[in-house]
Amino acid sequence: MLLHSCLVLREGGRDGDGGICGGWAGGLAAGAGMTVGALAGYWLGAHSAQRIPAAVVRQVVTGIGLVLAALTFWKEFAGK
Repeated sequence: MLLHSCLVLREGGRDGDGGICGGWAGGLAAGAGMTVGALAGYWLGAHSAQRIPAAVVRQVVTGIGLVLAALTFWKEFAGK
């Protein structure tokens, strides 16, 4: 995410179109906002991951995998 923030900053004012962020000022604001959000997410994720028991994490990951597999099979075979 930090690399993407830097690319937004770099590409913000090219070709006169202002990029998706509206020029250098918008690119700076968007890049800084994405960087702060990414760092906060990393910190909160690491902080909470240390407090959740490993068995719970395994169950959640297994559940997500089963749901995604079921949705994929449903879309492929029964959703047509």
